This record gives sequence, C-alpha cells and structure tokens, in this order.
Amino acid sequence: MAKAIVDPILAERGIVSTDQLKLTGGEARTALFYLEMQWRDENTAKGLTRSCYEALVKVALRGTDSEHRISREEVYERVRDLLPHYSIEQLKPFVDTALGRLSKQAIRHWPKLDEFNLSFEELQRIGDSAAGIELLRSDFKKEILTALTEAEGVTIRDIDAIAELTISLVEKLFLRRGEEFAACVARDTPPEVNEIDLKDVIVANLPAKVDIKGRNAVSVLQSVISNLLNSPSSATAEYVNILSDAYTLFAFLAETPDVQAVTKKLFSYGEIWLDTSVILPVIAEQAYPEGLRPFATMLLQARKIGLKLLITPGIIEEIERHLNRCVVYDKSPSWEGRVPFVYGQYALAGRPTGGFRAWAEQFFGNQNPEKDIADYLSGEFGVELEEIPPESYATFLRNL
Repeated sequence: MAKAIVDPILAERGIVSTDQLKLTGGEARTALFYLEMQWRDENTAKGLTRSCYEALVKVALRGTDSEHRISREEVYERVRDLLPHYSIEQLKPFVDTALGRLSKQAIRHWPKLDEFNLSFEELQRIGDSAAGIELLRSDFKKEILTALTEAEGVTIRDIDAIAELTISLVEKLFLRRGEEFAACVARDTPPEVNEIDLKDVIVANLPAKVDIKGRNAVSVLQSVISNLLNSPSSATAEYVNILSDAYTLFAFLAETPDVQAVTKKLFSYGEIWLDTSVILPVIAEQAYPEGLRPFATMLLQARKIGLKLLITPGIIEEIERHLNRCVVYDKSPSWEGRVPFVYGQYALAGRPTGGFRAWAEQFFGNQNPEKDIADYLSGEFGVELEEIPPESYATFLRNL
C-alpha cells in the first residue's frame, strides 16, 4: 500500500528510485492511507467528508510545485481517477470546497490561470510524515521476515519477495473487512464472514508459483499472518491500525461521495441506535489484541464526546442467537451454510477450535444470556438497553 503513496514522495526527496513506479487503479485505495497520515498528524476533529477530500486533493496535486502547476480541471480528473465510480459532476462540489480550504495554507492558488500546486511547507510535511510511516512498514516487514525464517519445515529462497507478498495479503484482508463494514452500515445489512476469511484472501491472491517449499504455502502464510495480528509488537500494532483505519475510511468513501451522509444516521440528535451490523463486529474484535479493535474504539470515542448509545431488546436477542450459532458451529463436525460472522473472526484471530464457548463467556452465560449481553455492552461501552415506544416507532425509523 505504501508504494503508491510513500515511495513517490520519498523518490522526490531522493530516497528511493522511481524506475518501477507507475500510477495504477489501486491508487484509489492508497488515497485513504494518505488521509490517515494527514488525520493523525493534524489531530483534528474535521468531518469525514472534509478530511477525505482534502486528502484526495493533496494526492491529486502530488508532484506539483510553483514551477509545475495543474489546472482545476486536471484536479477534477485526478480525483475522479481515484474514485472512478463517480462522475466529475458529482465530485466537483467536494473538490472545490477542499481547494478553497487548502488554499489558505497547504496549497497555492494562481487565480488568473486557476492553477494549483502544493506549497513548499506542505511538501516538506508530507515527506517527513510519509517517511515516518515507511519506517513503520519497514519494522512490520522485519517481523514478517523473522516469522518466515523461524517457520518450521519451510525453505524459502527469495524470502524478501514472500515478505512483500505477506504485506500485500494483510492489506487485501483489511480492504475487504473495511468494504464489508462500510456496506453493512450504509445498507443496513448484516456482515458475512465468508467474504473476509483470511484463507480465502490468501488463496484468491496467491501467485501460481510461490517460492515456499516443505509445507503448504497457504497454511504457512495463514499461520504467519494470524500470529502477527494476534500478538503484534507495538510497531506492528500501530502500522496495522493505520491500514485498518485507512481501508475502512476508503470503503465508506466508496459507498458515497458524501461520507458524512453515510454516517449521519449514526450521529443525528446525539443518539446512536445500534444494530447487529455494528455490534457483531465490535464483539468479534474482542478476539484480537486491544490495538486491533477499530470498531470498539469508535464506540468508545462516541461515548467520550457525549453521544448516547442505545440498543433494543430485539437486537440483543439477535446477537444472542448469533453467538449461539457460533457455539453450535464450533462443536459441529460438519456445517451447511455460511460460517457465523463472529466465529469467523474468532478463528481468523488464531483462537483454538473447540474453545469458542469458553471465550464467549465474557459476553454471556447459560442462565440469562440476553441480560448478560446487555450488561456487557453497558459495562464496556455504555450502551443502554431501551424499548422503542410503539407511538414513536415511525419517528425512530425516519431518523435512522
């Protein structure tokens, strides 16, 4: 992921060669990596739409300076190339607004020609920030190299290439997780784990010939990735968080050019009514270390800024039924149909087969499981159980 954004920036500073660099369709996904870099550096409370388009405009202006400017129309075209599923007319209002804001500091506007370029100070800031993220990526790669070297019964001739392949697979995993979560929130549909199963991601993206001898390549890569994500170092956790957040944000942008409109239903009127499409990913994340729980972090941040988190008894019942399906699946020698979502994430985190029920005891017991789940959500995230009065139900639906 870093190659499409970080390497060109480093190349401009003379740190890496540009011989193999080229713009690809995948650069749209790297744009949110750029957004994450900006967001972390500025530590602002900007709206999602504002942050997204400021980042996209900066990506479009990459390579510009006072001697190499581009027109407003070219900015439109480049942003559209990043988001090819939208027309220029759809994107113009957001791009124009971002250009206006950024012209105050990060970019220079030449009104007579209506041309733009990144300011010298912004180029320096981007280069320094990108180099910092590249260092995190380098540390992540070193941990992968160590894991591959220590894998028992395995011979790898070009271990550097396999490490790069492993990073690519992790990125594709987070992309698919982000796309599914965004689709669930935007379309009010439940998550489906089979689309983001780690093994499926590996099989779908594995080259025809892989230089891994001695053991099955898929099982080796699956083990390495699972172990890294389940027990990350602080550097790995930070880098993986960048990937996870960036891909999730990109996925929301892919759902609509106005990201704020997608999330508005969650944050209107100071109340968030949660359903299974939000709660199940939060529960599933408890199988991962604390640094790898972006959706849980989202709820905690919502509480910190004073939003009220609400859930209905019907949703609690759906969650209890889903977790019970996971328990049954864990005990079943055979299964027809989709793998239950939470169990799939539990397995992806490297948790043991046959151990789901013991792990799930943190959420519910045998006597009153629905009350246990409600108590867990209340204690951990401040989610309040509340019935919707019949006379208010129509209003509730309109506000979703």
